[in-house]
Amino acid sequence: MTAFQMNNLIDPSLSAAIEHWKEYSDQTTQNSLLMIHAITPLKDAFQVAGEVYDAMQQTDWQQTSAKLTDPSAMATAMHELTDIQLAALDRLQDSYKAFLKTTQTSGEQLANVTQNAASPQSLLSAYLETGLDILKQYQADVSDEAASLNTIQAAYKAWGQKNFQTVLQPEAVDTAA
Repeated sequence: MTAFQMNNLIDPSLSAAIEHWKEYSDQTTQNSLLMIHAITPLKDAFQVAGEVYDAMQQTDWQQTSAKLTDPSAMATAMHELTDIQLAALDRLQDSYKAFLKTTQTSGEQLANVTQNAASPQSLLSAYLETGLDILKQYQADVSDEAASLNTIQAAYKAWGQKNFQTVLQPEAVDTAA
């Protein structure tokens, strides 16, 4: 058989679905590599440890010990931390709800795939396209959750730095106020 005759044996919608999956796979591979290179937990840990080490060396421990036993300062810090944790729980709960909604919608989409299938190839095409749409929605949900986690991490880091400076370097905070 010639190539022209072989192409006539494959439904055009199936060819298109396979091409969509190939494009998605190529794009996802590149995005995954970029993400892997962007995550630097050791670098972040070394940075935080270095900041703590430097602050510990420059701290007036007599003044700091008085600040550590100040109930109002500790209560304020714990109240702020509680607010951050409650907001974090709300954001994570929203993410889980989005995943649940995607799962429910996905089930409905997959159940409806067979309704318009005229041949086995068109059925396979419909499954591939629907599966790709579902995967893209899950990917969007994961991206939204990652953004939420980044926001949560930034809030915890800001809280930690603020309270670290307040407790270990009260003179720096007092002069700035």
